[in-house]
Amino acid sequence: MNIFEELYDFISYWRINEDITEPDTKDLKILLNQYISILSVMFFFHTVFNVLFLGLSVDSVVLLAISVFFCLSFFFLVKLRENKYVISFVFILLTVIVTYYSSYCAIESGVFVFYIPLISALYIFFSWKAHKKFITVLLLFILANLYLFATGHLDFIEVNNKNIEYRKTLLVLNMTCILLLLAVNSYFFQQKIQDYYFISARMDKGEEIANLNNEVKRLKKMMNKNVFTEEALKELLDLIQINDQVFIEKFESYFPDFFYHLRSLSPNQLMLSDLKICALLKMGFTSKQIAIYNNSSIKSVEGKIYRLRKKFNIAPDRDSRVWFSGI
Repeated sequence: MNIFEELYDFISYWRINEDITEPDTKDLKILLNQYISILSVMFFFHTVFNVLFLGLSVDSVVLLAISVFFCLSFFFLVKLRENKYVISFVFILLTVIVTYYSSYCAIESGVFVFYIPLISALYIFFSWKAHKKFITVLLLFILANLYLFATGHLDFIEVNNKNIEYRKTLLVLNMTCILLLLAVNSYFFQQKIQDYYFISARMDKGEEIANLNNEVKRLKKMMNKNVFTEEALKELLDLIQINDQVFIEKFESYFPDFFYHLRSLSPNQLMLSDLKICALLKMGFTSKQIAIYNNSSIKSVEGKIYRLRKKFNIAPDRDSRVWFSGI
């Protein structure tokens, strides 16, 4: 396990309770962990480049404060960042900061373009179906601030009289940060769509096990027994969705040594959900198939498989299904 995988695992699953059974809840927590950590790093580097190219200023201190805030919210404010009122307050505060610096640094600085990633970030933290009022109010507030800036109604804010070269440099730094923010927002929004919308439109489960006869032949060959019939496989497939404990017991009757070997290979305790994923991987299920049969999301399943690979110290270049089928 290389350092990047360790870091990814640490960030993704920081302070996430393994006992959470709702896939949507766990996936959202993973998504927010990743997103907030990236924001913290981005604003930190924006601060560094501001200091390097423009010198230490109040602007740099504000950017650093934003970076520190995101960092603190990642490590310590886990519950607060899930509160929609707290999130709304943060959006309002960031909007006010953008409005102030848009007027203070003038239009040539490009600060006002930060309104765009602010708007796009709304759909990462909120769901239109569940939070229409929050999104509507915040969107109107951001647009109102943009209107006030564009129409020059903020004359009471003193404009920074820096030279044109200073503003050009600031424009380059701001636009670089804005483009990166938009790219990050786009990526995480696509992840959210994949996790919570596409996967919810489940395909017919019969289509996911495209050729049942081939599955029976493959499992028979693995077991070198003739008792594993098509009916037995269908029974297992039904039990996957009905009762985990009964499925595990039934699976163990066909593979009596499988779970024993797994427990001997892992120093960590294996939960019932771990055993179920291991069993499905041995049966040759893909992440997508496991997600559908578990009524979960692909991201959640991939996270579980990732942690199982760590527990069993599976080589990065080894396919999970191949490894489990060899036990």
